[in-house]
Amino acid sequence: MPRITFSDGARKEFASLDKSLKPIFAKHIAKIEANPPRRHLKGGAGYAVEEAGQGRIICHVKDDELVIIHVFPTHKEYEKWYRGGK
Repeated sequence: MPRITFSDGARKEFASLDKSLKPIFAKHIAKIEANPPRRHLKGGAGYAVEEAGQGRIICHVKDDELVIIHVFPTHKEYEKWYRGGK
């Protein structure tokens, strides 16, 4: 199982989530720990996406470590980030 760490930005984004969203995202983070995400962003940069309800969790996949880069509460925020060039 990969070890999961949070970037400073992702830690702040997770802390600022609405109380109703935190359990949903926590459940998906536990899921990522058991089964790394299979859906990757284009370009082969090693970034993976996990859908959490309407939100998204962006991870950078390294050998035996997953670094959570961003936590987006809505798909709209994720799309804005994705289209903006990360």
